[in-house]
Amino acid sequence: MNADSQPRPAVKMSGQVFKDASRSAKLLRASRRHPLQPFKGLRGLPGLTRLIRSLPSLVVPLSEVDLPIAERLQRGRRLPGMRRLRLCQAVLPLEATQKRYLTGKSRQALRTNLSRARDLGITCAVVDTEDDKRALVQAMSKDRRECHIRDEDMFRFQDTWMEARSGDGEQIAMALISQSSSYGLLNRLFARTDHPASSQARFALHSAVVEHVRANGGEYLLVEGKGPLFLEPGLQYFQHLNGYRLMNVRLDGAANGARQGLAVGPERL
Repeated sequence: MNADSQPRPAVKMSGQVFKDASRSAKLLRASRRHPLQPFKGLRGLPGLTRLIRSLPSLVVPLSEVDLPIAERLQRGRRLPGMRRLRLCQAVLPLEATQKRYLTGKSRQALRTNLSRARDLGITCAVVDTEDDKRALVQAMSKDRRECHIRDEDMFRFQDTWMEARSGDGEQIAMALISQSSSYGLLNRLFARTDHPASSQARFALHSAVVEHVRANGGEYLLVEGKGPLFLEPGLQYFQHLNGYRLMNVRLDGAANGARQGLAVGPERL
């Protein structure tokens, strides 16, 4: 791994600079049904560009990650018509211990949510067997139409499945994780919104994911799916509370990866 040797000022995902850049990126990505939106987004392009160029970098050696994570990093995200502007990602640098991770004023809200989860009796654990995994998918499908037991993609390239259960044993949240050497990739994390403890379950399960990745030698946790600039405000704030940082992530050795069959096309937005 290779991060910037000279620390750069952190850009908070709850700050106005980030919010302005996020709004601009969303406008520039707007669909054809709203042809004027991209033009409005151009007004904020200079600020978006300055934000990305001001962020710290994380260079991930291709030799240290497996194919799923390598493809995720290599695709990157670019705005339509701006192939040279690779957008930033949310990265959680993992502290040496959970105690250090939860220390400090910036983690107060996180500690409060984890305390509430404990009070509610929420527990988190790894799901091992195929039958238990399918049962978890079935339980989550009660609330989420996109989570179907026939979705075989959920059973591929996942190193670890985790779940959160309520005090009475009901499955209310799930997470899918891939990990390669010191890099973890959070592929999915969601909770049943029809359950009153769904918010606390998400925080508890994410904390359990962090502990699991760290215990297996992880130093960084990356996130699959939308980049932070395109997330809904609630998810942006969730990442902020959990300590994610905006970073420019690059896969080193991508040219060799292309010769070996690594998908190197930009990710569609």
